[in-house]
Amino acid sequence: AASSRRALRGSESFNSKIREVSPKNDTGHKDERNPLGLNKRMVEGAAVGPMAAITPLQQMLASGTGAVLTSLFVTPLDVVKIRLQAQQTPFRQGKCFLYCNGLMDHVYSCQNMSSCSNWYKNPTHFNGTLDAFVQITRHEGIRSLWSGLPPTLVMAVPATVIYFTCYDQLRDFLRYNLNYQGDHIPLIAGGLARLGAVSVISPLELVRTKMQSRKLTYSELMVCIRSSVAQNGWFSLWRGWGPTVLRDVPFSALYWFNYELVKAQLSERYKAPQASFAISFTAGAISGAIAAALTLPFDVVKTRRQIQLGEMEALGVSAKMPSSTWNMMKSICVDVGYRGLFAGFLPRVIKVAPACAVMISTYEFGKAFFQKRNLDQSHRKFSAPRHGSLGFLPRKRCQRHRGKVKSFPKDDPSKPVHLTAFLGYKAGMTHIVREVDRPGSKVNKKEVVEAVTIVETPPMIVVGLIGYIMTPRGLRSLKTIFAEHISDECKRRFYKNWYKSKKKAFSKYCKRWQDEDGKKQLEKDFNSLKKYCQVIRIIAHTQMRQLPLRQKKAHLMEIQLNGGTIADKVDWAREKLEQAIPINTVFGQDEMIDVIGVTKGHGVKGVTSRWHTKKLPRKTHRGLRKVACIGAWHPARVAFSVARAGQKGYHHRTEINKKIYKIGVGYHTKDGKVIKNNASTEYDLSNKSINPLGGFVHYGEVTNDFLMIKGCVVGTKKRVLTLRKSLLVQTSRRAQEKVDLKYIDTTSKFGHGRFQTIEEKKNFMGPLKKDRLAKQMA
Repeated sequence: AASSRRALRGSESFNSKIREVSPKNDTGHKDERNPLGLNKRMVEGAAVGPMAAITPLQQMLASGTGAVLTSLFVTPLDVVKIRLQAQQTPFRQGKCFLYCNGLMDHVYSCQNMSSCSNWYKNPTHFNGTLDAFVQITRHEGIRSLWSGLPPTLVMAVPATVIYFTCYDQLRDFLRYNLNYQGDHIPLIAGGLARLGAVSVISPLELVRTKMQSRKLTYSELMVCIRSSVAQNGWFSLWRGWGPTVLRDVPFSALYWFNYELVKAQLSERYKAPQASFAISFTAGAISGAIAAALTLPFDVVKTRRQIQLGEMEALGVSAKMPSSTWNMMKSICVDVGYRGLFAGFLPRVIKVAPACAVMISTYEFGKAFFQKRNLDQSHRKFSAPRHGSLGFLPRKRCQRHRGKVKSFPKDDPSKPVHLTAFLGYKAGMTHIVREVDRPGSKVNKKEVVEAVTIVETPPMIVVGLIGYIMTPRGLRSLKTIFAEHISDECKRRFYKNWYKSKKKAFSKYCKRWQDEDGKKQLEKDFNSLKKYCQVIRIIAHTQMRQLPLRQKKAHLMEIQLNGGTIADKVDWAREKLEQAIPINTVFGQDEMIDVIGVTKGHGVKGVTSRWHTKKLPRKTHRGLRKVACIGAWHPARVAFSVARAGQKGYHHRTEINKKIYKIGVGYHTKDGKVIKNNASTEYDLSNKSINPLGGFVHYGEVTNDFLMIKGCVVGTKKRVLTLRKSLLVQTSRRAQEKVDLKYIDTTSKFGHGRFQTIEEKKNFMGPLKKDRLAKQMA
């Protein structure tokens, strides 16, 4: 028995955590994931955005591998470039160079003086790039082309890891966290990433130079660094930082800007859903060559300055240095002319172009490898703490059918008296075409197709008001006053069985409005509301007779009044008793509102459908759509956080920030004619109503006022929805955007509709048999 228990405990470690899926939708975030203007197929096929990103550790591995391969490939080219640039000011024996990431070249004193002197023993004059390759190999040996490779790798790997990882993180942060869009994002991210990499690596150069000049212990090294700082200050750790930044930061900004642009154009031209190795290689070579050519003068200045600084420090040679980079450029122009600023142009371009191509293609290949590896995990991924939010527990059937307003917007006495909520009924969905007015967006001034929900909102009837006073334990009702006449559809709400009842609700209360004593008591009640209450709410119900529903019992709710003083609110509510309040007096065009309701019910469901847990492997015994481990042996109970089967749907939910696209007017009579064209726009003048052909499926026809809300809302068709003014102060551009509807689709929602109106269908189909028979009978 003990061994079986141990075996069970061992098996429970399998899939011991239930993963969680964030409740965020598309939205969002943030959904403008096409900053380069690519077509939709390319954007969907490519790994775009934080969702498809790899972990920072995997980015470091990919960039480190690329740095090693690039250093091995381009170090000979860099040797030739440095030697050609150093012909004007040759550096002495015992000096060597360091190549780092194709951008950071450092000259240092070698530890082994003899071996390094062989590398630069004869200051031969080179006539060109090919001549430099031949003479260096002939006189100094082929191994001298890789001179300084070990320290190069030591410096190249951390510099490249910091640089590429920072670039990806900054780019994703600007695009998806701050919602900045445009081609300037790679420019900014590349420049900031290179600035950070140069600033971090530059102090390490002093440490490396000291250790390579002679053999030192760590204590002696610290003493040496302290003495250098004491003599020259802390800024001596960043010696040569300025020229390096002037060359590397513009190089990086230009490189990433051109790389993203060329890669997007190549991908679009060859219709590649994702940039291949060849596309990345070509884009890296082209962008690297352009950036190298434009930043070559800074590279020449930096090489000469580091040679002079190295001689002053390691060999004790005093050299007169210009005070600034600009003075150094002028000195070079005076000595050798303007061509001196472009010394080593061909070897630099030949080196940088393939270096950038190898580096970026290797890095992209590494990222693609890790992305595929992350997606190809069997039943577990890297981060899978749990599935499903615990913030909505318990997931059981809602006790009420109508959405409850648990908090009304904050009152502002400076505004006029107004309602803060309304009731409507979900009719169905359709789609519209509108022109976007959002400067800075890729779709600005363009037409977009969006889904909308139609909510029928017949006028509500005010049948009473109620006053609340504030207590230490919250609001407490002081007095409730009902109207004199209350309809039967409202009275039905107070009965469990209307058919068997005597239907005498409010019969005695209504007599108060007729008796003298009753009128005095009502007047006293109104005055007490004005004197003692801090919150006034009206009691209103919907008109079920105007809806295409079988239900006769009206929905009743309290709606808080905001704006004005308490006396103004009481007088406003008293005037509105037994009157109908239309929807256009509560909400406005382009307003952001909250929708409260009960979701669509799905009955009892298992953990895979209810909590979206991952299915177990195919060969799992006794079922796949289960949770493998429901907890440890002790505590001997199932935790509340473990996914279990049960009720799915029919839960009370609140959706905030739903934009009103249109407040439609119902069927009405004007000049003896029935007006139904509430779906016409300035661009679509056809005489059509909001109802699709055949009506809304499972609802019918909308004949009353309605709201057109962007996107979907909770609940099924015919379900009552509570519409509330937003609790937040809307300041975003999306909230303040003016909606310009151009077209509202009214085709049949039962199948694939083709016709917007009945007249259009008749003109296309011709007279039907029933029409001909009706004409003959007439």
